[in-house]
Amino acid sequence: MKETLAKILDYFVLFLLILVLFLAAGGCSPIIDEDVDIVCIEIYDPVCVNGVTYSNECYASIAGYSNDELIKGECNE
Repeated sequence: MKETLAKILDYFVLFLLILVLFLAAGGCSPIIDEDVDIVCIEIYDPVCVNGVTYSNECYASIAGYSNDELIKGECNE
């Protein structure tokens, strides 16, 4: 009888662990925008284009700017 209860408890604990892992994984949201084909690294190397500061060249290129339009550094306000 004790062995049967121990097995049931083991399976129940295993079920709870799997459930918690499943729910935790399902609650994660992606860091990147899934609609964008370009993934930028999170390194702050600011560039200025048309008075707007982008955190790096990659984000400026996603916004539609070419490298010859970029000015290194933050924009002067």
